Amino acid sequence: MPGTQSLTAVFYKGEYRIAHPGLWDGYPEGHGLTALEFIRDQMDYDKFTDKLMKLRELSDADRARIAEMMEDDWRRQYPHLTQDGDGSEILSVVQDGEDGLPLNNWIDSVGDSSYWQWAYVIDFDKGTFEVYRGFNHEKLDPSERFANAKVEEGSRRYPGDRDYQPIKFVTSWRLDAPPTNEKFLLELSEPVELSSAAVEWLERMRSAPRCTQLRRTRSTHGIFDDKGEMTTSWFEWKTRACGNPLMSEVERTTGICGSCASGWSDPANYPIKEGE
Repeated sequence: MPGTQSLTAVFYKGEYRIAHPGLWDGYPEGHGLTALEFIRDQMDYDKFTDKLMKLRELSDADRARIAEMMEDDWRRQYPHLTQDGDGSEILSVVQDGEDGLPLNNWIDSVGDSSYWQWAYVIDFDKGTFEVYRGFNHEKLDPSERFANAKVEEGSRRYPGDRDYQPIKFVTSWRLDAPPTNEKFLLELSEPVELSSAAVEWLERMRSAPRCTQLRRTRSTHGIFDDKGEMTTSWFEWKTRACGNPLMSEVERTTGICGSCASGWSDPANYPIKEGE
């Protein structure tokens, strides 16, 4: 099943030059940050906008060629055309790719927000980077970008549900003054109401001293191929304090958490004595 679906769009000289889907990691911490970091840290304006003007719609000849290819072959040659593909990573694919890259354009789908949980729009004509939310049942204010997008009748996901409206504007920044990652995520985070007991418990955990028991931990690193399989791996061992919060009086007195004191151990994470 799809994960968090998102749409990445680029508007330049009166047209949506890119409207590209991603079926995974579409939340702000995923493809939202990918789009932001491209704008802020990677984009070469002249090069990128030149490539935008040379993009082309996928032709019948392209489709016929793909139809004759084995799935692995066409996915390797046209990775940006897979629906599960690259989300906001399409921005760097276009900037660094060949001239005349063929793309599917999904901009007509913004009228049914059941497709998208998030959408990210770069508008060079307005000079803005905008974020939109999907799963919207509310009719949009006429001032919104997608207020006139075609609403698909029958877009309900289950009996008794209402039809979905177009994706809804959340916030925007100027392209020449993009936010930090932290500010971006903070503005898009959803407030969570906690009980007073939960707030008190979290505060106790934040302020609690930490377990000083030294542990030997093993981390696994690897290199993956284009099928997601690890082809090379290596291990790294580190010695560090456990760091669990000490919540009880006994734990605070001894400086060791209950897990370490009980003799808990694991082949890749075991307690050691200082000096070993």
